[in-house]
Amino acid sequence: MYEDDPVGPGYPELVYRTAQHAKTSEKFQPPHAIIQCAEHLPDPIGILSKTYSNCCWQNGLLHRARDMARNQYVSEHIAHLLDPQLQGYPTEYHNPASGESFAVAPFQYLESHDHRRFINTFGELETRDLIGEAYGNRNLFYKVQPYIIALYTAKGIPMLWQGQEFLENWGVPDSGIARNLYERPLHWEYFYDVPGRAIVRLHRILGTLRRSQRALRARASFYYHDLPEHRQRGVIAYRREAPGDPDPSSGPPTAPERLLVALNFSDSPATVHVPFGHAGRWLERIDGLEILEIAGDEQWTAIVVPSNYGVVYEHT
Repeated sequence: MYEDDPVGPGYPELVYRTAQHAKTSEKFQPPHAIIQCAEHLPDPIGILSKTYSNCCWQNGLLHRARDMARNQYVSEHIAHLLDPQLQGYPTEYHNPASGESFAVAPFQYLESHDHRRFINTFGELETRDLIGEAYGNRNLFYKVQPYIIALYTAKGIPMLWQGQEFLENWGVPDSGIARNLYERPLHWEYFYDVPGRAIVRLHRILGTLRRSQRALRARASFYYHDLPEHRQRGVIAYRREAPGDPDPSSGPPTAPERLLVALNFSDSPATVHVPFGHAGRWLERIDGLEILEIAGDEQWTAIVVPSNYGVVYEHT
């Protein structure tokens, strides 16, 4: 069903006809667009390559993040997953028959309705719900922070599962009817306690940053893969960039945007050296406490990445 041509029977025909119908609706005229998202986990790359879906579910980042959290290691594979193109995902669908093309991207997420909450991966309480599932230990909230920063600074479309923004901690059994018939209402009181306030704050900062920075919504990303000493300290670093447009068709000229992201998944602050790429003033944007003056392009500079946290520097 998923493997026939872009206008074939089954699912491809459904999304093709829906996309064509949307063209006749005033609601979906540029800059607005219809969103067609597929959940076909066996072949998400194929979905974006061969059908009129413009986004899809995929569990790559979720599985790698949980394995890292569970087994306490840092792998460059998570950096590759933050750039779906490195996994073979297309950035554009092209219909060879009509020549029509449009941008595509996968969802990126750490939690979904099919899995116990991410905080549970780091540790669980003795307290259990009525079906015997343990609650996650929310006192370990700080462990989640570098993964949140990764989610908002990754390529792809970040997705939050309800309550994730204030550290919901329900468990979910691996099998059985209780996976979907046991009620798990949100603990809204978590919004106001210490772990909840810390995580809500970080989501708000990063959500605002992603919305305001074209570089975080653009397709350019560069991972510093040749620096194994980073991973030895629990750190990965990468750049996100968006080109400028000196003569846009409408509105004022736009300058290039450049961001440098470093994530520390370890329990100790880490000092690492990175090439910032461009001379000038770089402002740290999560906490706004540091400004670096970089004298030359590709100058190597030492930065300190706090434990279980990260930094995002903007070229200003």
